[in-house]
Amino acid sequence: MEFGFLKNTTRVIVDNIEIKPMWDIEDKINKLHKTAVVSNGWIYPPLVKAKKNFFEEKCFKIEPQLPASFFTIEPTHTITIQPHDDEKLKFLILSYGFLNGLYLSPAGYLCLHRIPHEVGKLTGVLLIKNDAEKGISSFSYCFESLNSEKRKLAFAILHWFLIGQSYIYSWDRFDAQYKVLDAIYKLSGLLARS
Repeated sequence: MEFGFLKNTTRVIVDNIEIKPMWDIEDKINKLHKTAVVSNGWIYPPLVKAKKNFFEEKCFKIEPQLPASFFTIEPTHTITIQPHDDEKLKFLILSYGFLNGLYLSPAGYLCLHRIPHEVGKLTGVLLIKNDAEKGISSFSYCFESLNSEKRKLAFAILHWFLIGQSYIYSWDRFDAQYKVLDAIYKLSGLLARS
C-alpha cells in the first residue's frame, strides 16, 4: 500500500513488515518544493480561482483566489506485510506517522486542512538508530493483541491526536483532544462514574 507524504528515505524492515521509499521519492519531493503552498512546517490547500457574480465582475477588479476545499498529496512510501491485511496496513501507516510526528495516510486520501511536512512537527520527537523498527514492531504487536473494537479505539486515538493539530481554530483542536481522551478512557477499561 502506498502512503505519504514523508521526506525520510529510511527503509524499515521488521518481522513481516517492510516500509520503503518509492523509487521516485526525490522527484516527488522536488515537485512539492515547486508547487506546494507551505508555511512554518505545514502544507496548505492550493489556491484556486473563485467565481464572481455578475455585479462583482463590474465593480471588483481583483481576481479572487480561495483555498481548495480539499487536496491530495502524492505518496512517497510503500508498506507491505505478510499476510496482507488492509486494516493492519492502515493502522501501521498512521502509527508510522505518529512515530515521525506527521499525519500519514494511504494514497488517494483527501486532505481537508493543512498537513505537516516537517518531520516531528506534531510530536517533537525525532527517530534515531533503530527507533522506527522498535516502534513499528510495538504497534504491530498492539494491533494483533487487540480485539476489533479496541483496534478501532486505538486507531481513533492516533487519528484524532494527529489530525486534530491540523485544525486552525482552538475549539476544533479541543474537540479532537476530547475525542482522544474519551477513546483512551474507553480503551483503558476503567469503570468510573464521572
